[in-house]
Amino acid sequence: MDKQRDKRGKRQNRAGCCHTRPAARRIKLRSVRGTAILLISAAFVFLAYPAPGASGGLSDLRELDVVSRTEPIYFSGDTFSYNSKTGIVTGRGHIEIIQNESKLSGDTVVMNLPERRAEIEGNVAAARDREVVEGSKGVFDFEKQEGIFYGARGRSEPWYVTANQIQRQMTGEYYVDDGALTTCDLPHPHYHLQAGSVDVDPGRRVVARDLALFAGSVPIFYLPYYSQGLAPGRPPIEFEAGNQSDIGAYARLGYNLELMKEISVTPHVGAFTKSGIGAGLDGRVRLFDGDGIGRFDSFYISDTNEGNTDEQGVDKDRGKADVYYRQQITEDWTGLLQVEYLSDRNYLKTFEFDEFSEREQPETFLNIDRTGEHSVISLMMRERLVDFIQDVERRPELRLELLEQEMRNTGLFFSATNDVAYLNHEPGGPESARNFTDARASYPVRLWKMLSLVPFAEGNVTYYSDTPTDDNEFRLSWDTGLIGQTHFQKVYGSPVSRFTSLRHLVVPTVAYRFRPRPDEEPEELPQFDSIDLIDRENLLEVEVRNYLHGKRENGHISELGQYILTADMEFDDGEDKLAVLENELLIRPVTNGELALKSLNDFRDERRTDLLSAVLRYTVPDSFMASIGVIHEDTTLRPFDTQAVYSLSKAFGPLWRVGFEQRYDFAVNDFSYQEFWVWRDLHCWEALVTLRDREEATTVMILLNIKAFPMKKIVSRTAIYPLGENAPWPTRW
Repeated sequence: MDKQRDKRGKRQNRAGCCHTRPAARRIKLRSVRGTAILLISAAFVFLAYPAPGASGGLSDLRELDVVSRTEPIYFSGDTFSYNSKTGIVTGRGHIEIIQNESKLSGDTVVMNLPERRAEIEGNVAAARDREVVEGSKGVFDFEKQEGIFYGARGRSEPWYVTANQIQRQMTGEYYVDDGALTTCDLPHPHYHLQAGSVDVDPGRRVVARDLALFAGSVPIFYLPYYSQGLAPGRPPIEFEAGNQSDIGAYARLGYNLELMKEISVTPHVGAFTKSGIGAGLDGRVRLFDGDGIGRFDSFYISDTNEGNTDEQGVDKDRGKADVYYRQQITEDWTGLLQVEYLSDRNYLKTFEFDEFSEREQPETFLNIDRTGEHSVISLMMRERLVDFIQDVERRPELRLELLEQEMRNTGLFFSATNDVAYLNHEPGGPESARNFTDARASYPVRLWKMLSLVPFAEGNVTYYSDTPTDDNEFRLSWDTGLIGQTHFQKVYGSPVSRFTSLRHLVVPTVAYRFRPRPDEEPEELPQFDSIDLIDRENLLEVEVRNYLHGKRENGHISELGQYILTADMEFDDGEDKLAVLENELLIRPVTNGELALKSLNDFRDERRTDLLSAVLRYTVPDSFMASIGVIHEDTTLRPFDTQAVYSLSKAFGPLWRVGFEQRYDFAVNDFSYQEFWVWRDLHCWEALVTLRDREEATTVMILLNIKAFPMKKIVSRTAIYPLGENAPWPTRW
């Protein structure tokens, strides 16, 4: 008998229907062994697959969605029995069912075959990889694909979940009654989110009602309704507090709410002891299956601090409104809308300094373009919405570009542009309709496999409906020239052991352009952009690019440095002079260190400019960063401005980070900017305290955030990146 059983077991193993662990007791009722196995398989199918039509899995209460219907199932238990009259199979003691990386376990299981129902009780647990759901009891209906987990608690990275019950609907959606979520792994978590009810749409979004945020056992915030996608996103609440000398002690509170998968909004308020209370609404949209992506940001405050509004052009009604939206209309057509409004030039500096330091002049435009294989068509409307800047309005501008292409295998390349627009320079500047047509022909040749020459000729005609002297005017202009480029290299032995050899690559480019004086000079025409500045040119441009590469024993090549020199020489009316000189240097002598330098010198009297930015930087990723640099700016608008800039960031283990940045202005012999910060890991929370001192105000800021939801303001301040990643130049130009 034992031999027959052994043979039968081997046949089952070869067939792949089941595998039995040696330590597990087999079902003694031969007639129902296969039925029991199939039913247990069905339990796994129920846990593993959503109902027809449902999508994906969950991120916080995810189904065991990798279980395969065809993979072998291992099961074990102390005893199994079958009642042939009732069709009930009962398993007792250390019930364990395993398939791949998934496991279902409990103390007892009762399976009703006629009703296709099963109950598993006592230390019930379903696990896959690092995801675990436990409970006191589970009831499953295989026919309807519905079930309930009682006294449920679960783990799905990074969430810990507890609930009175978790119910799975036939539609594949989940209902959680009296649930709590936290990312804190302590027995008594530092925080948790308590919800009266939670609806989960697998793979899409979660909707919670009567949601309260607890710090320990103390409720600190209540949300009547909260909705968010299951992908990682922003925290439910964003909070910032501090004190700033020109607006007073302040607190900012934002409430992130996902109205649906494609639209999320953030209503937010700010209270300032000197400036009053303001409010705004931000949002993100993703429409038409991702073909339309946009965001909007707004804030309004009636500033009660007269010290902020007594400056000319600053009204007490202050704020901003920004809209950015990009729509992929078809494969070739794209629309882009940008609206940027600021009440005054000092608003961002006062209320949103972090954005002010990165923001350029406000621009508002609508652009629709089509990009084809050989052409680009664009239509633009551009408006000036703010009265404290100068801008050129385009009402509208239609531009057609024929991209450079070869003409019938002749070796001759042709390109053309036509730009027609009605332009208005605000405030109080000229306005005119303008049509600009330009055509260019070139004939590239290659000599000796290392020298490229491109002779070219270009001509353009421009029409103006209004000029300072006439109602309409035509301007004719043409130019010709030659572009040459070559490259050469040399390999040297390496003086350092980490490289087997060094390679120096040089790529020089020389371009000569001659343009006779056009029939209408720039001072005779309205000025809107570079098209109107076309004038006589007799110019030689020289660019020399140098690269130094190091080769390691494993064949990997690293760039150790680069130096780019660009010089423009003008030959004008017998007066030869160096017009523009640019330098760009990057040296990485060691793995974690670099020296970077940029300079621009324009020697022409009407455009005199001297700019220099240099920085020496040393970084150990996620541990240490130090830099020291200099900024120099000397222009007709900003004469002699020189500042030393230095900063340091240091991580003290995983719990602490500190840093500072200072700028010393040599013109006033004082610091123009200082910032000191301390970051602390508070287990599942994080805190950032910042002290910032600048000419306009002094700010003390405190940010408190849940680590599971990274906050941009904290990451941008405390992250220590490798060289070459997010390392800005210390410059304003």
